[in-house]
Amino acid sequence: MEKSLYEMYENEIKTLEQEIQELTKQYEDNQQKEQLAEEEIEEAIKCHRGKTDFESRTSESLADMRHELEQLESEFSFLTKLSGIVFTRYSKQTVDKDENKCTERHKITGNCYLLPFQIECTLLKVQNKESISSVVTDLSIIIESSEYSDLSKFVSRAVETKNLLLFFRSLSSFAEWCNRRKHTFLHFKERYPEIVRLPEGSSADYMVLRNPKLSGSKTGQEESHREDPTLFPKSSRCVWDRVCN
Repeated sequence: MEKSLYEMYENEIKTLEQEIQELTKQYEDNQQKEQLAEEEIEEAIKCHRGKTDFESRTSESLADMRHELEQLESEFSFLTKLSGIVFTRYSKQTVDKDENKCTERHKITGNCYLLPFQIECTLLKVQNKESISSVVTDLSIIIESSEYSDLSKFVSRAVETKNLLLFFRSLSSFAEWCNRRKHTFLHFKERYPEIVRLPEGSSADYMVLRNPKLSGSKTGQEESHREDPTLFPKSSRCVWDRVCN
């Protein structure tokens, strides 16, 4: 009887030991899972913080870029109003490029006070240790207007010297004065329609004055009152010659 009782206690002890081992293993597994969960949570927090920082930096960068773009648009609008030059199309093509040099082909289309122009130029960029220098190696300018004969001299000078700054400065001054002369002619034509005639249109460099009270042929009246062609474009020509010379 004592033996059977001893065996019973021994079996219970073994059963308890087995349960303890299983509980210990379960506890260790739970601890490991909790540790992995904590690591995952920490990693998720770090990732979220990094994403938040990146989004914050990206937001600040976009805000800076938007502000810079608004400033550039404001400056561009101011320069357009100041010079009268409006660019309608632009394209760039890289012709050749190496470590220190880059050759680009630029095409620009626009107008200055409704005077259309087209520019094609080759630009050579050379990178030094401290800076980058740019030189125009080839320049072609097309002015799509036969109304202003004086343009040929100025365009030829700009192409010969490969000077884009000279072109834009001279074009702005010339087109501004031509625009003023055109509005002046139209003003007199609208106010005195019976006296003022514009045989070649408002863009010409002269207008004809006719006194209807004078007797004689119409042609004679017009020729005797024809304005000096150098009167109205004189200002633009002075500016032109000063810039070109």
